[in-house]
Amino acid sequence: MLPLSLDFLVISVVACAKAPDSYNLDRSKYSATERLEQTLETIRSIRTYAPSSRILLIEGGYKFESLSKIEALVDEYYFIGNKRFVRLAVDSRHKTLGELALMILALIALRRSNADLVLKISGRYCINKNFILDGWDSNRFNFKLSDRNVSSRLYGFPRSKRLQLLLSLCWGCIGAARGKRMEQILHRSLFTHPRSYISTLGLEGKMGPTGKRVEE
Repeated sequence: MLPLSLDFLVISVVACAKAPDSYNLDRSKYSATERLEQTLETIRSIRTYAPSSRILLIEGGYKFESLSKIEALVDEYYFIGNKRFVRLAVDSRHKTLGELALMILALIALRRSNADLVLKISGRYCINKNFILDGWDSNRFNFKLSDRNVSSRLYGFPRSKRLQLLLSLCWGCIGAARGKRMEQILHRSLFTHPRSYISTLGLEGKMGPTGKRVEE
C-alpha cells in the first residue's frame, strides 16, 4: 500500500566525540562545521525530492552554536545531546549504542506523528533523483538488503509499527553492548515482521570515518 503521508526522521550527531570507537580509530574525518553543512544538505535533499513530507530531526551531538541553522529548516527539532545517558551512549566505544539511544528517543517523540509511513535517514546522507516513494509500503517494514543484513542509513516503517520497533531496539541494546552493528540488530530483531525490500534507495553520501562515497 502506498503511503498517503510521510515523515522523514533525521538522526544527527553534528559535533561528535574525538575518541575512537570499536570500529574506527577516527569517528569522523570531518569537522563539526563540515558535518553541519552535510546535514543541511540532507534536509535540502528531502525538501527537493520529497517536498510534501514533514521532517523531524533528533540531534544527539554536543552543543554547537550553528545548530540553529538546522532548527530553522525542519518541522520539528529535538536537541538531546545534553542528556547524560545520551552522552554516555553516543560517546561510548560501541557506536551502535549511540545509534540505538537516539532512535529510541526519536520513536518516543514520534507518538505525535500522524504519518502513514516514517523514513529514518542518517544525518549527512541525502536522497537523490533515484528516490521513488512508489516503491515503499506503508503496511510493512521497508529495508534494502546489504551484506546479508539490512542498510541502516535509510529504512522505513509504518507509524502503526512504532511500538514494535521501539521494543525491538530496546532489546537490541544487549547486542550493541556486545559489539553488534545496527545493521545486524535491525535485521535479526525484526526478522519475523512483514517486510518489503527496496532494490534502490536513492541515497548517497560519504562515510564519516573514511570519506568513502556511498550510493544505495
